Amino acid sequence: MYFKKEKFVSDYQKVVSQLGDVESIAEKLKEKEYSKLFLIGSGGTYTKFVDLRPMLFEKLSFPFLIVSPEELLELYFDQIDEDTLIIAGTKTGVTEELLEVLQKTREKLSAVTIYGFIGDEDTELDKLNILDYRTSSVDTDIHLILFGWFLLCLTENDSIVLHQYKKELEMVGEKVAAEILKNEEKAIRLVQASDTERLQMWITSGRLWGEACCFCNYILEEIQWIQAQAIHSSEFFHGPFELISDDFQVNVVLNSSETRDQDLRVKSFIDQHSSASNTIDMQDFELQQLSSELIKFVEPWLLNHYYDLLLRIYEQKTGKTAQTRRYYRVMEY
Repeated sequence: MYFKKEKFVSDYQKVVSQLGDVESIAEKLKEKEYSKLFLIGSGGTYTKFVDLRPMLFEKLSFPFLIVSPEELLELYFDQIDEDTLIIAGTKTGVTEELLEVLQKTREKLSAVTIYGFIGDEDTELDKLNILDYRTSSVDTDIHLILFGWFLLCLTENDSIVLHQYKKELEMVGEKVAAEILKNEEKAIRLVQASDTERLQMWITSGRLWGEACCFCNYILEEIQWIQAQAIHSSEFFHGPFELISDDFQVNVVLNSSETRDQDLRVKSFIDQHSSASNTIDMQDFELQQLSSELIKFVEPWLLNHYYDLLLRIYEQKTGKTAQTRRYYRVMEY
């Protein structure tokens, strides 16, 4: 077994234990009228924010922007005022660019609100003592369950509805673990059939788009040294579809709702022109009994962990892990 269900469920209990704290933070933030929100981070953090971009547009009554630390400092720094909310995500809390911009922000305006989602404990960011609020992301950069729950708590005023959502989220860990385990054999077959010496294309859309980018950039390329390209379904027929041939490695992730038709259109074309394709259908994970508001962030979170499962299988196939990287935090760059 590649998927460690016990650890997964144990980690999720650390998430559940923080739901009340996140709700309290959201209640405090409701007391102030913010003029804008900057969501700041690099790598996986950035793509996690992109996952929930549709939800941010839907829920927030003030403008927001997803930026890298460098962009916030060089392009938008003069837009920060005392009514600005900054949410920073990081796994390690040591990224120099992130520390620099948050320090300069605090020096510029002591009244600005900074909320950190941080994976590790006692990080360099924590030691700077510049965060107003902090949530543990449980060994990742932005925990999609906690961040999605935060958005609901920040924007939903019906306590009865929130209570129902919370009860559902408390049960999500066991449900998602069972669904990933049920689909583990498909993951094994997908990796075993792949040629690690050739380019892979991964296609999806909507709320899953950030996860496809993360998987290609930070798992396949950075850790596995496999050339990979993430393509949005709406852009597939604007160039990338010309690469499709009978033996071209292409993978489609089908959304369970909303932009599913975009993904199905791509799959239909690929099925006609390639025999080397794979499909991950999110409807196979059977989340339909969850409230629709929760599926908006549970589904990309589930895909994130399914991609982690693919990584563990690839590690056995290639012998490459996060500890065998050539450049990342190995040398100066």
